[in-house]
Amino acid sequence: MNSIGAYRYFVAEKRDDTLIAQLIDSHLQGDMVAEQLKQELLQAVDAESPKMVVIDLRNVDIISTMVISTFLYANSRLGASGIKFKLTELSQPLRQIFRELHLDGAILQIYESIDEALTKETSSEADGTDRPARFDPEEDDE
Repeated sequence: MNSIGAYRYFVAEKRDDTLIAQLIDSHLQGDMVAEQLKQELLQAVDAESPKMVVIDLRNVDIISTMVISTFLYANSRLGASGIKFKLTELSQPLRQIFRELHLDGAILQIYESIDEALTKETSSEADGTDRPARFDPEEDDE
């Protein structure tokens, strides 16, 4: 990986054509945080021109709906430009929030690890549909 810099809310690294943003703060809450995170993500994407963006949430314990809406915005905006947007390394409580909001797999692509996000194709890539890969909740019942 090639470290490309630290922002206020994440450390960015580039691996091939993928921008990996590891979020720093454990508590991501509030309108100001959501807006600043959105601006930083878009700034990093503009600077690096990746084909895929992976958001690493391993350090995040609490997330607000405003920050989740930032991910939805980024997913939509980047997707319109042909850039894949994936989330990874969510804690079980965060994963449950995304499930309850019906965002896991249906709208946002969520993976267990960065490596899985980098190697797994979405359903749309594999079968020509517009559906993202579904997260299987049974995999978490180990």
